[in-house]
Amino acid sequence: MGNNTSSKMAIGAAATTGIVAGYAIGSRIAADKSASALEQTIAAKDAELVKTKKQLTAKIATKSKQVDELNRLSMKNEQWNTEPKICDNILEHVGNTPMVRLNKIGVRPEDGALKCEILVKCEFFNAGGSVKDRIGKRMVMDAEKSV
Repeated sequence: MGNNTSSKMAIGAAATTGIVAGYAIGSRIAADKSASALEQTIAAKDAELVKTKKQLTAKIATKSKQVDELNRLSMKNEQWNTEPKICDNILEHVGNTPMVRLNKIGVRPEDGALKCEILVKCEFFNAGGSVKDRIGKRMVMDAEKSV
C-alpha cells in the first residue's frame, strides 16, 4: 500500500508539474502574441505621427511663405521719417495717422510666435479724433474751392 501511495503521489506531482509547465508555456505564448500586437500598434502610431508631422511641416512652410509674401508686399521703398512733421494747418495732418509697433504681442510661442511685424494705427491721434478725418478734409477742400 505504501508503494501504491508513493506512485500515486509521484503521478500527481508529475501531473501538477505538467499543468504548471503547460500554464507557463501558455502564458509565454499569450505574452508573445500580446507583445506582437503591441509592437504592431506602436508601429502604426509611429507611422501616423510621421504623417501628421509631414502635414504640419507643410502647413508651417505654407504659412511662412504667406507671411513672407505679406511682409514683402507691405515693405515701402521709402524710409519712414522719425522726426515729427510740422504742419502749416491741421488739414496737412490728416492722413498721417501714427502707427505704433507692438513689440511684445505675438512673439511668444503661446501667442503663435509670429515672424511678422505687428503695427497698430492710433486713430485717436487723428486731427479730428476719428477715422472720418479724410472725408472731413475732402469736404473742407471742396467747400474752399466753391467759395
